[in-house]
Amino acid sequence: MHKLFLTFLFFIFLSPAAVFAQETPEQDTTIYVVADKMPRFPGCEKSDTTEAVIYECAQSNLLSFIYGNVRYPYEAREQNIEGTAVVSFVVEKDGTISDPRIVKDLGGGTGEEVLRVVSAMNEVFIRWRPGMQKGKPVRVRFNLPVKFKLEEAPEYLMIGRDSVYTVWDDAAVYTEGENALTEFTESNPGIPTGYQDSCFVGSMDVSLLINPDGSVKVLNVNDYNNLGYDFQFEAIRTMNMTAGKWTSARRNGREVPVAVDLTVRFASENAVCADYIEKYNAAEKLATEGETAYNAGEKETGLEKINQAIEMFPQNANFLYLRGQIYMAEKDFVKACEDFTVVRNTLTVSPVEDFFGIICR
Repeated sequence: MHKLFLTFLFFIFLSPAAVFAQETPEQDTTIYVVADKMPRFPGCEKSDTTEAVIYECAQSNLLSFIYGNVRYPYEAREQNIEGTAVVSFVVEKDGTISDPRIVKDLGGGTGEEVLRVVSAMNEVFIRWRPGMQKGKPVRVRFNLPVKFKLEEAPEYLMIGRDSVYTVWDDAAVYTEGENALTEFTESNPGIPTGYQDSCFVGSMDVSLLINPDGSVKVLNVNDYNNLGYDFQFEAIRTMNMTAGKWTSARRNGREVPVAVDLTVRFASENAVCADYIEKYNAAEKLATEGETAYNAGEKETGLEKINQAIEMFPQNANFLYLRGQIYMAEKDFVKACEDFTVVRNTLTVSPVEDFFGIICR
């Protein structure tokens, strides 16, 4: 499993000699590649320090801006593209940016992504300190390299105060067997008090932390059908009943905490809900068949079945997430973003969070 990170490397490409203006300073429209004072990112204008310190401060601010806004493009991540993309732009006399262009493109959308962030400087009213030549502001071309690198994820993550291993040698196992676990999760979540006459139906994914001492803790509940807090509490209560019934995961010869994902399903037994529940079951069946068909290469058939499921339950985040993944695989990022936006707004911890800013930009 990989976690993706961006690291950045900034420097200025300088030519060995300046381009000298032919006009008077007031009329000088020359684009310099070297000036007496090169342009710098704003925020470090201090009269009580040296030019070198100010320059280092400006470079740090520039790094922070780029780091906080550039996203590793989805295509580049999928193709394992790494390296340095370079963009060039002109810092105008008034500190605005003009003529942004890609100098070196790694492919996979890397060049376009850096270009997007650089172009956004004007939109968010960032004004550089312009370059100076003979005491007058001049136009200067600035080259900005940005390094994209994929790195291995750590073996564990911190979720709040809990360590959760993402790599293990032996998985956590439910001691009574997988079939018994499935039967337990399907039969135990009851309809909360006050909802017995309702026709609420749907499923929730529960992320359950399995600790080495046998205790368990619910880390997250994804309520795909937006059933509400009472149903979520019932899902949590059900998962907590599995405490002491797990064999701990092991890593390098010792027991470690890991998270397992389990699904609980709610469906009223009220006779008046039979038709509605049957409709929901049919939609789930269509979604499952659609996923299977798409993965088998029957793309149009698979997508059509999932579309039918969504027509029956338009706000089902599970169905929308499935279709959004298909749109993303087909590189239809606009439609993928539409589905993922609903998913993100529905779930407390969204599975689309890691790439939402990349797809929906």
